[in-house]
Amino acid sequence: MGMKSENMYLDTETLPIELSSIERKTIPIVCPWCNRIVKVAKWAVTRGDKIAPTHGICEKCLRLVLEK
Repeated sequence: MGMKSENMYLDTETLPIELSSIERKTIPIVCPWCNRIVKVAKWAVTRGDKIAPTHGICEKCLRLVLEK
């Protein structure tokens, strides 16, 4: 009985278990008028997906655009 319990795991395969397919990433939001980072957003994305900056106008550039 002692031998059987010692060897019962020798023929098993170890598989990684993925806890979640979703991860939180930080994405910079860039103003396309002045190219400054307006803020940083945290998004939930599928694990392994690539991210890129997104765009949003900053307050200073918004005022300039609205004045025109």
